[in-house]
Amino acid sequence: MAFLRHLQTLDSLKIYGFRVLFLGMLGQWAAWNLQMITQSLLLYRLTGSAAILGTMALVNAIPQLVLSLFAGVMADRFNKKYIILITQGVAVFSMVAVAVSLSTGYLSPQHSGSWWVLIAAGFIQSVAMALMMPARQAIILELVGRERLMNAAAISSVGMSIFQVVIPVVGGVLIDAIDFTAIYYIMSGLSLTAIIFTSFLPANRATGSINHQNVFANIGDGLKYAWHNSVILFVIWFSLVSMILTSPQMSMMAIYADSILKVGATGMGVLQSISGISGLVISLVMASLPSRKRGLMLMVTSLVSGLALLVFAFSRSMILSSAIMVITGFTNTINMLATTTLMQAYSEEEYLGRVLSIQMIGMGLSGLGSFITGIMTEYVGIEWSIGSFAIVLALVSLLVLMAMPKMRKVD
Repeated sequence: MAFLRHLQTLDSLKIYGFRVLFLGMLGQWAAWNLQMITQSLLLYRLTGSAAILGTMALVNAIPQLVLSLFAGVMADRFNKKYIILITQGVAVFSMVAVAVSLSTGYLSPQHSGSWWVLIAAGFIQSVAMALMMPARQAIILELVGRERLMNAAAISSVGMSIFQVVIPVVGGVLIDAIDFTAIYYIMSGLSLTAIIFTSFLPANRATGSINHQNVFANIGDGLKYAWHNSVILFVIWFSLVSMILTSPQMSMMAIYADSILKVGATGMGVLQSISGISGLVISLVMASLPSRKRGLMLMVTSLVSGLALLVFAFSRSMILSSAIMVITGFTNTINMLATTTLMQAYSEEEYLGRVLSIQMIGMGLSGLGSFITGIMTEYVGIEWSIGSFAIVLALVSLLVLMAMPKMRKVD
């Protein structure tokens, strides 16, 4: 026990508020990882269309593009705990709606066009996520302080990675053995547990300095602040590029599982779990390392990710694809940790929610990347669609690595 008390890897979990937040996030992560395999595979099997898969990604992206900046103002103005609770409730509603549609038989191949239910539910969940994420990320700093920020981010990444290891395989097996309906009811229950744990969060304070300003003035102030902070500006645009170019791999994974590798839902779950295992390993390592060379981490991991995705794009071997998922699991996790901690560490607290909301725009633009990939797939095939994005990512990363020595030194 004395060893655990002094173990730096678990440092942030000693704080009650972060423990409660972490437990709440566990239920949400479990539901999201189930959805990652379930939603796209169900939609692909209902429609057989890469373009509709891309449309789903675009529809999911719209709320993040439109609402993210407003969500940042909300996170800086209002009680973050209640923002998180309300948006979690909205997410549960959308999952229950899909579960009921499946149970009644409406959402099925027999009802042409019934896939609109998945599009609508995805849109509602995307609205909830766009409003939730800046508040949930910003509240971590209030709970743990700047000195534990990297540790808390790494612990959160460990939690996500554990579920990325276990949940996709479990979900894939359940889909093949039972059906999609059970998965959606399970997701609804997991999301409900997230609400229960989050309700025990201590009430946090709002940043009162902006409460009496116009919302658009708040947004403008946040954009100006990010524009004049060279580190934040670099992290924002570079992470935007990386997310746009890497996200199509996961959003189009159903096509690889069913049509290229022909491994079904279980195989798709295995591929995602492999990525989760490598993410878990690197998260544990990062939790114990000092916050050094995070700018260099961003550049190098994006370069490696681009090269790995290029191989994955043209692979027709489950073994080779699995090996590539190990590499992308490492690179994506390091990239995410470096991005998140740099944004938080270099932002003043009163601007933090708005700065993080700009990062959320990148998640919306990643949906645009998936939409473009879906359209391209109809004409040139999935291999060249993913492969061309991978080439661009590798070239951009190499150029930035060579041309921006100052950012390579950012800790």
